[in-house]
Amino acid sequence: MKQISPYLEATLLAIRAVEDYRPDNVEQLSAEPMRADAIMMRLQEIGEILYVIRQNFEDDFEANAADDWHKIIGLRHIISHDYSSVDLGLIWVIITEKLPKLKKQINSWLAKHP
Repeated sequence: MKQISPYLEATLLAIRAVEDYRPDNVEQLSAEPMRADAIMMRLQEIGEILYVIRQNFEDDFEANAADDWHKIIGLRHIISHDYSSVDLGLIWVIITEKLPKLKKQINSWLAKHP
């Protein structure tokens, strides 16, 4: 049987990367396309990992997932298939407000699955 912990750990690694790449403000994010690309790549990765968790550990996902997790999975699809429509203002909100909450939730979930 597959273990969930490697997926949770990979999610945390991607979140830490976003934290490392995060600029001081949204204007800086907009002015530095390489940084924005790096952040969106990690957000895409997080969305993909959450999608895989949802597919392979459905009951566990539904028991632990917050509403925003489905939105992160959807964001992965937008970044992958409609990159030019991505709003960096929204990305800023995600990385400054939503990602810290996700990090706490994933850490809590990981504590249940060492």
